[in-house]
Amino acid sequence: MEITTRSKNFTVSPAVREYTEEKLLKLEKYSKKIIEARVMFSLERYRHIAEIVLRLNGGDITGRAESGDMFASIDTVVDKLERMLRKRKGKVVRRRQKKTTKQPRVSRERLETRIGPVSREVVPQEMTVDEAVEELEATGEDILIFLNKETSRTTVLHRRSDGNFALMEPVK
Repeated sequence: MEITTRSKNFTVSPAVREYTEEKLLKLEKYSKKIIEARVMFSLERYRHIAEIVLRLNGGDITGRAESGDMFASIDTVVDKLERMLRKRKGKVVRRRQKKTTKQPRVSRERLETRIGPVSREVVPQEMTVDEAVEELEATGEDILIFLNKETSRTTVLHRRSDGNFALMEPVK
């Protein structure tokens, strides 16, 4: 960043120049695209005025502050510029976030495996509902088809997402 200093009715001491440069260099953490900083110091009676124009890729940002002390004016104007740069950076980040899709990307292979139904031939074994629950817990599967000993019907036992079991029997 190139820093240009000018003054009107005010002699810029080396301490003021160094203090200003130190403060302006800290602004680079908010935007790496600061090309130039033009600093204008002026004194009108008791008012010490500091005006800074930051030239960036994509526009200028201007800040102005006045107080009874030049160092206080520099602090105030740099704080204003810092807020403006943070706001600008936040807008850029939010704009980038809007462009990204909210749906997670799924590989083509995973998508193909999801689409096609998986078929498996099952020979229902004869057992009670309690035995079926134990079998389902032991295997870790979500669905078990069995012949219910009590009703002599083909029955489906399903593990629901809440962890409970659902029992389904066809109606004759």
